Amino acid sequence: SVFNTALEDLSKGIAQTAYILTENSDGDERQAYETVANQTDRKETKLRKIISEIENPEDFSAAQQLLEEFSSKSAANSHTAAYAQKLLSQRAQFINSNNAETDNKITISRNLEMASSPEILMNRRRQRLIMIETPVVEAIISLADTKENRRRDNLKAIFKRHECRILAENQEDGNDKKVNNFYFSGKKYLVDALLDHFGGDLVNSNLKAIVKITCGGFWSGKNSIEITLGQTRSNSVMGELGFFKSTVEKDPFKYLAANGYLNRLEKIGSYKDVAGVRKLHFNNAVVEIWVTGKNGTKRNSVYKSETDFGDIYLDLN
Repeated sequence: SVFNTALEDLSKGIAQTAYILTENSDGDERQAYETVANQTDRKETKLRKIISEIENPEDFSAAQQLLEEFSSKSAANSHTAAYAQKLLSQRAQFINSNNAETDNKITISRNLEMASSPEILMNRRRQRLIMIETPVVEAIISLADTKENRRRDNLKAIFKRHECRILAENQEDGNDKKVNNFYFSGKKYLVDALLDHFGGDLVNSNLKAIVKITCGGFWSGKNSIEITLGQTRSNSVMGELGFFKSTVEKDPFKYLAANGYLNRLEKIGSYKDVAGVRKLHFNNAVVEIWVTGKNGTKRNSVYKSETDFGDIYLDLN
């Protein structure tokens, strides 16, 4: 039937609507997506027109039965049928609102459900449906590049095209190349595809901070300690970038002393009496902080800071 053909066309259009992930930035990917998406829009419009012409209870019943049969053939068909059932229900409500006979109302069962996530319908080519909302996740990608930064610029262009949000970025020196590190968020199916292609890790409040404190000077010599901070069972906020920036970076000495690292601080500081109060003194203190993924290193850091605190007198009372 015409209705069944329209369903088949829309189902295929949905399944074929895909973002083609590539390192090429020549616009072919965007053009391919827009072409398929426009075709699918036209197929949806055709289905809407067919449903808008259904008038009597017998035709509604036949359409309902066809949708249930159609939905059993594949995941894409099931999603398409659920969407068509929604349109059919809206059409029935319109007919009922113009029907004065209360005993002759048309009832449409909404027993079909649209897909809750694109993974249900995507194949290995990362097909993307245009009619469903998807969860947003966070991830880190580290990308080695030459001084021309072509790979970096291409990845940032992909982020922009697919509405990914860059939460933090940092560039570190590698052995012979620069390493560009991105902490970003985006739709889960897209992030998964990017990680498959470029490598990287998902982030779930499990970032870590590498804190290096250096004290001393030219004559007295310099001493350093390095402490790694991360998410704990009692405090998941400790794995978030905002926590490291607002709490640890703001006053690293106070935070570390109050959270079990006093013995480490004592190795680079010395106790002095200041106006009758015993304080831990740090001479010419410089603090460096790198924030990276749970399995990352300084080389993979998405955020880096260095602060010269000068002389610090830490009151432990």
